[in-house]
Amino acid sequence: MGVAKFKPGKSIRLIAEERTAKRFPNLEVLNSYWVGEDGKHKWFEVILLDPNAPTIKTDKDVSWITERSMPAEFSVA
Repeated sequence: MGVAKFKPGKSIRLIAEERTAKRFPNLEVLNSYWVGEDGKHKWFEVILLDPNAPTIKTDKDVSWITERSMPAEFSVA
């Protein structure tokens, strides 16, 4: 008869990516993955790239992140 379980609007992984992007505004979030959890916390490893680094600009696999014409994925509000 009631709410069986709380279901947030965002995944915990997305929240972790947003917090990391807010803490490091000069870096871009590439990806993240689950690392572990206990009874209270969940840990995710977030992979960040520096779009201004020369090695990133010349690497053909990840240079697309430096050529973005769109604004950053996460806005800092």
